[in-house]
Amino acid sequence: MRITNHSNLPEVFLRFDKKNAHSKGEADFSVTELIDSPRIHRLKKRYRDEITEDISTRVMSILGTAVHNILEQGAPPECTVEERLFMSVSDNMTLSGQIDLQTPDGDGIIISDYKTTSAFAIQKNPDGKSEWENQLNLYRALAEANGRIVNGLEVVAIIRDWSASGLKRSADYPEAAVVRIPIRLWDQGDLESYLQFRVGAHHQDGLANCTDEERWQRPNQYAVYGRNKDGTQRKRATRVFESITDAQEFMLKNGGDIRVRYGESIRCQSYCPVSDRCSQWKEIQEKDNG
Repeated sequence: MRITNHSNLPEVFLRFDKKNAHSKGEADFSVTELIDSPRIHRLKKRYRDEITEDISTRVMSILGTAVHNILEQGAPPECTVEERLFMSVSDNMTLSGQIDLQTPDGDGIIISDYKTTSAFAIQKNPDGKSEWENQLNLYRALAEANGRIVNGLEVVAIIRDWSASGLKRSADYPEAAVVRIPIRLWDQGDLESYLQFRVGAHHQDGLANCTDEERWQRPNQYAVYGRNKDGTQRKRATRVFESITDAQEFMLKNGGDIRVRYGESIRCQSYCPVSDRCSQWKEIQEKDNG
């Protein structure tokens, strides 16, 4: 991948990004790759010499890396920081992952992962995102494969847009700029099943389509619009529903019309580096335009 600087950011951004580029070592997959879309992984590998990305789109990633580097310096001496572990998951596949923090806890450890995120993300996912749970439990598998006992998992969420005024606006707003979110430890059988499922997904023949979750697909919404006295439709929706049935029931009671607000593939639109080479995304666009 070639990094561009069309936004004319200071060179320090480019140098920092290059110096702190992530590496999976001598592994076939990193944990973050394994839990992600097989389609994106294959397309990135296929077009790696042709893909470009502007440094301006990596600023949030740079911020997260900078936070990791700062917190690494403050870790107590008994903790293990930024350690990359490896394990074999099949005859021809090695998995690796870099664990942010391992804190001694009795006969085992607590695994912590730093996430730089938004207040809205915490409000929407107070128990953590599903991909965080997937990632942390695979870190646990790596740690156990290397002889460690894992007693707990947690995400340490650093909220980049936190403000004291947010506490007054919303009851579920994060109470502080940093929150610790315990992550559920899976049963051993569930962990092994998930690991093999992800290995199988990346090893299957053909180029499987991304799922709605992998495309960050927003669901359709159904907006009910009332009418003015002259019979024209109002510019603003009276109510917006996630379910077409709920929208129809409301319309039958209160009158008006329903407009469908079609969900968007947020990742495909703005965040996938191979979307311009993806036939699935092309088909979705053609369908939407049709």
